[in-house]
Amino acid sequence: MGFDATLAGFLIALPPALAVAFWDLKFLKIPNWLTGLAATLFIGFVFLSLPFDRALWRLAGAALVLIVGFLFFLGGAIGGGDAKAAAAFAPMVAPADAAPMLVLVAAAALVGLALLTLLRRTSLAQGSWAVWSERRRFPYGVALSTALVVYLSLVAFAI
Repeated sequence: MGFDATLAGFLIALPPALAVAFWDLKFLKIPNWLTGLAATLFIGFVFLSLPFDRALWRLAGAALVLIVGFLFFLGGAIGGGDAKAAAAFAPMVAPADAAPMLVLVAAAALVGLALLTLLRRTSLAQGSWAVWSERRRFPYGVALSTALVVYLSLVAFAI
Protein backbone atom coordinates (compact mmCIF):
# COMPACT_ATOMS: atom_id res chain seq x y z
CA MET A 1 0.00 0.00 0.00
CA GLY A 2 1.46 3.35 -1.06
CA PHE A 3 1.37 6.87 0.30
CA ASP A 4 -2.14 8.35 0.17
CA ALA A 5 -1.63 12.13 0.00
CA THR A 6 -5.34 12.89 0.39
CA LEU A 7 -5.59 10.89 3.61
CA ALA A 8 -2.34 12.38 4.89
CA GLY A 9 -3.65 15.87 4.12
CA PHE A 10 -6.82 15.17 6.06
CA LEU A 11 -4.88 13.82 9.05
CA ILE A 12 -2.42 16.73 9.01
CA ALA A 13 -5.18 19.34 8.73
CA LEU A 14 -7.47 17.93 11.41
CA PRO A 15 -5.56 19.05 14.56
CA PRO A 16 -4.94 22.67 13.44
CA ALA A 17 -8.53 22.99 12.18
CA LEU A 18 -9.90 21.72 15.50
CA ALA A 19 -7.54 24.04 17.39
CA VAL A 20 -8.72 27.06 15.37
CA ALA A 21 -12.36 26.16 16.06
CA PHE A 22 -11.69 25.65 19.78
CA TRP A 23 -9.74 28.89 20.14
CA ASP A 24 -12.37 30.89 18.29
CA LEU A 25 -15.19 29.49 20.42
CA LYS A 26 -13.32 29.96 23.69
CA PHE A 27 -11.77 33.39 23.10
CA LEU A 28 -13.32 34.74 19.84
CA LYS A 29 -9.74 35.23 18.70
CA ILE A 30 -7.43 33.10 16.61
CA PRO A 31 -3.83 33.63 17.71
CA ASN A 32 -1.11 34.40 15.21
CA TRP A 33 1.02 31.47 16.38
CA LEU A 34 -1.81 29.07 15.53
CA THR A 35 -2.40 30.43 12.03
CA GLY A 36 1.36 30.55 11.50
CA LEU A 37 1.68 26.92 12.56
CA ALA A 38 -1.20 25.88 10.28
CA ALA A 39 0.23 27.84 7.34
CA THR A 40 3.70 26.35 7.84
CA LEU A 41 2.32 22.82 8.13
CA PHE A 42 0.02 23.15 5.14
CA ILE A 43 2.51 24.90 2.84
CA GLY A 44 5.17 22.36 3.76
CA PHE A 45 2.77 19.49 3.10
CA VAL A 46 1.71 20.91 -0.26
CA PHE A 47 5.30 21.39 -1.43
CA LEU A 48 6.25 17.88 -0.30
CA SER A 49 3.23 16.11 -1.80
CA LEU A 50 2.54 17.97 -5.06
CA PRO A 51 4.60 18.86 -8.11
CA PHE A 52 6.32 22.21 -7.69
CA ASP A 53 4.16 24.10 -10.21
CA ARG A 54 0.91 22.90 -8.60
CA ALA A 55 2.23 23.80 -5.15
CA LEU A 56 3.05 27.31 -6.39
CA TRP A 57 -0.53 27.71 -7.67
CA ARG A 58 -1.82 26.77 -4.23
CA LEU A 59 0.52 29.30 -2.65
CA ALA A 60 -0.74 31.95 -5.07
CA GLY A 61 -4.30 31.01 -4.12
CA ALA A 62 -3.43 31.45 -0.45
CA ALA A 63 -2.02 34.91 -1.19
CA LEU A 64 -5.25 35.84 -2.98
CA VAL A 65 -7.31 34.57 -0.04
CA LEU A 66 -5.18 36.66 2.32
CA ILE A 67 -5.72 39.81 0.24
CA VAL A 68 -9.48 39.26 -0.06
CA GLY A 69 -9.68 38.32 3.62
CA PHE A 70 -8.02 41.55 4.68
CA LEU A 71 -10.36 43.53 2.44
CA PHE A 72 -13.26 41.87 4.28
CA PHE A 73 -11.48 42.64 7.57
CA LEU A 74 -11.07 46.30 6.64
CA GLY A 75 -14.78 46.39 5.80
CA GLY A 76 -15.63 44.93 9.20
CA ALA A 77 -17.12 41.73 7.78
CA ILE A 78 -14.68 39.33 9.48
CA GLY A 79 -11.93 39.45 12.07
CA GLY A 80 -8.24 39.57 11.30
CA GLY A 81 -7.70 36.09 12.72
CA ASP A 82 -10.41 34.75 10.43
CA ALA A 83 -8.70 36.31 7.40
CA LYS A 84 -5.36 34.80 8.40
CA ALA A 85 -6.91 31.39 9.14
CA ALA A 86 -8.62 31.33 5.74
CA ALA A 87 -5.29 32.08 4.05
CA ALA A 88 -3.51 29.46 6.16
CA PHE A 89 -6.12 26.84 5.19
CA ALA A 90 -6.14 27.78 1.50
CA PRO A 91 -3.12 25.71 0.37
CA MET A 92 -5.03 22.56 1.31
CA VAL A 93 -7.72 23.33 -1.29
CA ALA A 94 -7.17 22.54 -4.95
CA PRO A 95 -7.70 25.64 -7.12
CA ALA A 96 -10.33 23.76 -9.15
CA ASP A 97 -12.28 23.25 -5.92
CA ALA A 98 -12.34 26.92 -4.87
CA ALA A 99 -16.03 27.45 -5.75
CA PRO A 100 -17.27 24.30 -3.97
CA MET A 101 -15.12 25.26 -0.98
CA LEU A 102 -16.77 28.69 -0.84
CA VAL A 103 -20.16 26.95 -0.82
CA LEU A 104 -18.97 24.72 2.04
CA VAL A 105 -17.76 27.74 4.01
CA ALA A 106 -21.09 29.53 3.48
CA ALA A 107 -23.07 26.44 4.46
CA ALA A 108 -20.90 25.88 7.55
CA ALA A 109 -21.38 29.53 8.54
CA LEU A 110 -25.16 29.34 8.14
CA VAL A 111 -25.44 26.07 10.07
CA GLY A 112 -23.05 27.39 12.72
CA LEU A 113 -25.00 30.63 13.11
CA ALA A 114 -28.29 28.72 13.43
CA LEU A 115 -26.82 26.34 16.03
CA LEU A 116 -25.19 29.14 17.97
CA THR A 117 -28.42 31.15 18.00
CA LEU A 118 -30.32 28.14 19.33
CA LEU A 119 -27.67 27.20 21.90
CA ARG A 120 -27.49 30.75 23.22
CA ARG A 121 -31.16 30.39 24.24
CA THR A 122 -30.47 27.30 26.37
CA SER A 123 -28.88 26.68 29.74
CA LEU A 124 -25.80 25.40 27.88
CA ALA A 125 -24.85 29.00 27.07
CA GLN A 126 -23.18 29.62 30.41
CA GLY A 127 -19.62 29.71 31.48
CA SER A 128 -16.54 31.69 30.71
CA TRP A 129 -16.30 31.03 26.97
CA ALA A 130 -16.39 34.22 24.92
CA VAL A 131 -18.88 32.73 22.48
CA TRP A 132 -21.54 32.87 25.23
CA SER A 133 -20.82 36.38 26.49
CA GLU A 134 -20.16 38.15 23.18
CA ARG A 135 -23.61 37.71 21.68
CA ARG A 136 -23.08 40.02 18.70
CA ARG A 137 -20.04 38.19 17.37
CA PHE A 138 -19.77 34.97 15.40
CA PRO A 139 -16.76 32.63 15.60
CA TYR A 140 -16.10 32.41 11.86
CA GLY A 141 -13.03 30.26 12.48
CA VAL A 142 -15.44 27.45 13.35
CA ALA A 143 -17.06 27.73 9.91
CA LEU A 144 -13.66 27.81 8.20
CA SER A 145 -12.47 24.78 10.16
CA THR A 146 -15.67 22.84 9.56
CA ALA A 147 -15.55 23.55 5.84
CA LEU A 148 -11.89 22.49 5.61
CA VAL A 149 -12.47 19.23 7.49
CA VAL A 150 -15.57 18.41 5.42
CA TYR A 151 -13.77 19.25 2.17
CA LEU A 152 -10.68 17.19 3.00
CA SER A 153 -12.77 14.26 4.21
CA LEU A 154 -14.74 14.32 0.95
CA VAL A 155 -11.48 14.36 -1.01
CA ALA A 156 -9.81 11.67 1.11
CA PHE A 157 -12.75 9.32 1.49
CA ALA A 158 -14.51 9.77 -1.86
CA ILE A 159 -15.56 6.45 -3.28
